[in-house]
Amino acid sequence: MVTESSHAILLSKKKSYPVQQNLRSWLESEPAVLEKVRRDASLVSLSYRKGSIVGIGKKDKLESAALLLEIHLKHQMELERLRVEKQKLSAKLEEQRKKVESGFRVEFGIERSLIGLAVGKGGSNIKRVKQETGVDVIKINNDDEVIIIIGKDEQCVNEARMQLEFVSVEYDVPEGSAGALIGKKGENIKKITAKSKVERIKFRDSSSTKLEILGTRRACEDAKMIIDADLQFMREREALDRETGEIARELHRVSTGYNDHGRGEDGRKRPEGPRSAQVQQNGGSRVGKALPKRDQQPRSRRNNAGREGAVPMSSGSEQTQ
Repeated sequence: MVTESSHAILLSKKKSYPVQQNLRSWLESEPAVLEKVRRDASLVSLSYRKGSIVGIGKKDKLESAALLLEIHLKHQMELERLRVEKQKLSAKLEEQRKKVESGFRVEFGIERSLIGLAVGKGGSNIKRVKQETGVDVIKINNDDEVIIIIGKDEQCVNEARMQLEFVSVEYDVPEGSAGALIGKKGENIKKITAKSKVERIKFRDSSSTKLEILGTRRACEDAKMIIDADLQFMREREALDRETGEIARELHRVSTGYNDHGRGEDGRKRPEGPRSAQVQQNGGSRVGKALPKRDQQPRSRRNNAGREGAVPMSSGSEQTQ
């Protein structure tokens, strides 16, 4: 006699569902999942064997079981991915805690207006400094205006600090030196800015002698050293120009016998007019023929016709050689 259950078994079919490697251990440890699918799909049996799920039942029930298995396995894959990510983050957190507890730490203040320079667009400056120096932590506390850096040793932490510690400093420019320091169209200030790698150098206002230098602390110190050197050069050049001018004036006095005011050693003023011109033409020495005086009689000379005639000489005419 054939019972209802035995009749169902005779009409049943067998189907296998392959399982991915990363889900096999889960199926072995969670048999309740397969039992639930078997009941929901009304299969005769559903079990896990050697990397595959084997189901026995009617064709339509096996198709329903396949849908349920696909959903369960897909969900389990996502859960497994999240578990792996959680484990990695937990391990990284533990590692980071150890670094923070055992690493070298430094913190320093920064003006609120300068925090943006330290961070960079989208945090680009922070990322760059971490990559270049190898520090583990760079934390910026906006409320307290403090930057905290933690790294494996003092050297890498100090290097990161030099790249993140932005400051604004003042430099007093001596009176009368501002124009030369700025240079034509600001060219000299632009060169100092580029060489020192500061963010900005400018006077506080048009009448001020105070320069405002903005950049990292190291860059600002470099800018101040360059400005010191430029101002020292300007002072030395001015002194040399002054000494050269004095030598030139002395040379003029020795050559002509007169100083810049046109007076000789005896205090007499240099004569004006042709006599003075003649002296100058002779290098300042009183040599050559003397110019005629105003009351001197004119000298005769032949005209073009061969006749002698008196040729009057004005006080401004040159003497015929």
